[in-house]
Amino acid sequence: MFLGSLRGFELVPSKCRCLVPATSGYPVKITRGSRKSLDGLLRIKVKMTIENYIGFFTPRPFWAVDAINFEGSTSGTLQRFHPLMSEVMYQYTSSTFSFRVCRDGMLLLQIHEMENKVRDDIHELIEWWGEYLNYLNCLYLIMDSEFINVLQYQYFIFSELRRNDVFRTTFEDDQETSASIASESITGIYQIIHYSRFIDDLPSGYDPRTQHRVIAPKQVFEKLTEKFELLVSDKNFVSLLSETSKSVSEFRNGNFTTSLTLAWFVIESILMRKWIELLDSKNKTDSDNIKRIDPDRKRFLMGSNISIVTNLLELTDHIDSALFKKIDTVRGYRNKIIHQKRDYICRFDHCTLALEIALDLLLEKAPFPITVPLSLQLSGA
Repeated sequence: MFLGSLRGFELVPSKCRCLVPATSGYPVKITRGSRKSLDGLLRIKVKMTIENYIGFFTPRPFWAVDAINFEGSTSGTLQRFHPLMSEVMYQYTSSTFSFRVCRDGMLLLQIHEMENKVRDDIHELIEWWGEYLNYLNCLYLIMDSEFINVLQYQYFIFSELRRNDVFRTTFEDDQETSASIASESITGIYQIIHYSRFIDDLPSGYDPRTQHRVIAPKQVFEKLTEKFELLVSDKNFVSLLSETSKSVSEFRNGNFTTSLTLAWFVIESILMRKWIELLDSKNKTDSDNIKRIDPDRKRFLMGSNISIVTNLLELTDHIDSALFKKIDTVRGYRNKIIHQKRDYICRFDHCTLALEIALDLLLEKAPFPITVPLSLQLSGA
């Protein structure tokens, strides 16, 4: 009989025979009971490795590493359509995260720390998804950048990943066993393709599900995981890069007001971090062994208006005068948006200035550069 569980199953045959073939690939542990006769009890315990990932597809489909070869396709190829599409073409695992890419462009990410987080109530679950989406948006933005760097042209039109664009999937012994469907997103369409068979009435190379795909070479994913490894442990950087990616997404859709506001959030966050670092550097102990900046004084200084903070950072040479003037200009745009000045219209150049400052400040101390083309994606009127 079979005794099923989440972690494995136990096979108990009535005879002393191994019913799991030697080529099955399972790690088999055999423990024998009484060996008085061939009718003794043999237990075979099979332990499954269960892994959960968050997956997504990019709006523009691609082949990962290598495309399916449809030349001279046979009925056998058509029957194996799903295994070919879902084949893992690149895989990376470290102490912090695991990453997989299927041939059809399904991208799978597992952040080990996130998988161990408690999420027993709705508030913890919402926070958990928010953090995971930060990692996913960073991963997507870096992949977009590495595709440009490796192939020397832009293919993906970056768009922020939201909760309805991603899905949860489970692997047991490296075999996908279950997945939720992102039915409210284009991701859901690609998932249906991922799990379906071929349309037999169409020539295999002309099936719409396999058309208009470029090949993303292995080097793109190698560079991606190399860079993602450097930032994945810095939660503050991940959060700010994710906010920047959202600003880029809104910019590409022509939502300049939203984009500039998000970019300003990143700018102000980094300026306040510089201000804290400046205060800490000045907080020396005097001759009476008393700190120059006690908690009350620090609380007062931290409550300073961002305009004052920016001026002080420039006067103390923590930002240069050219950057100060640009920041002050964007601060003026932001104030007009917040205070709803009727004569103000947020324009393309206002938004690109804000994004350029945000990216320059964010990547100032980053361990690597990120290529973010500021182009629009608008349909014709």
